[in-house]
Amino acid sequence: MRRALAVLLVAAGVLAVTGCGGRGASGQDVERTRSDVRDAAEQELPALVEELGGGVVRADGRYDLEGLKDDVRLVYRVEAQLLVDRGTSADVTGALEGLGYTITQDAAGTVVGERDDLRYLMATSDDGDLRVTLEGPQLRVPEEDRPASRPHEQLDLPASVMVPAPERPGQGRSDGTGDG
Repeated sequence: MRRALAVLLVAAGVLAVTGCGGRGASGQDVERTRSDVRDAAEQELPALVEELGGGVVRADGRYDLEGLKDDVRLVYRVEAQLLVDRGTSADVTGALEGLGYTITQDAAGTVVGERDDLRYLMATSDDGDLRVTLEGPQLRVPEEDRPASRPHEQLDLPASVMVPAPERPGQGRSDGTGDG
């Protein structure tokens, strides 16, 4: 009986934190998730580019709403573009495992790693152009507790890991002086 009660209490706690059932996640839960995702990205993106060789072209975070009218969930996610020397599936898998993530998918050019409430999705590439998403848990949040719409937020990454965007044939130069 005690074991059944303990299981029910743990399940109720999980449901309360993820916003399943009841009132849902609070504004504090939303801000804590944002902070956790941003902190992880600001620490781990530099470690990833150090391991894979290369740099970060861009990295920003934002809230996204997902789901249907009666089941809307809020998720904070960071999206980044990395240019790396070693961007194969095996390289990315090794780098994520080195950061303590468990690989849950490695197929069709996508590697997914999970740790606690964080999930990396990385689109691998032979040319070293990696698309990276780091997201927190999806939270059910009452409409009154949802953050106001705001623009993408730049991450606070060291300048030493930032690199310029590559010029693509036919795109023109970003400084407007030619067609690159």
